[in-house]
Amino acid sequence: MFTADVAQKRTFDDVRGYELLPAGGGPEHKNFILSGPAFHYRFSGSIGSEPVPGVDQSLHASLSKVLIWYVFNMSKLVQGWTIDETRQLITEALTAYKAAHGYPEGQAVRVVFGMSPNI
Repeated sequence: MFTADVAQKRTFDDVRGYELLPAGGGPEHKNFILSGPAFHYRFSGSIGSEPVPGVDQSLHASLSKVLIWYVFNMSKLVQGWTIDETRQLITEALTAYKAAHGYPEGQAVRVVFGMSPNI
């Protein structure tokens, strides 16, 4: 399970030896490296949000909006992994990443694989 260390701005899984590393980007997207004992997997993501149905939108974003990561530019699969295993690992990492990088702790996260409609 990935953990976010806010003080060190790290997102990692000590049990499996994985870490999510920011690797540049720009105002519309971020590049990442998902690193493990025998691999470095690259991908990009852009952030969006959408209202939580039935919730007052004047409330804080952590209550009224879902944070959405649109994941794209995924590198070739790590040998021995399926696309579903890769997507699950990216989802775990990005869900934890929000806490270490300024997004509200309670805010829901959804990960979508494909380009953001904003790019």
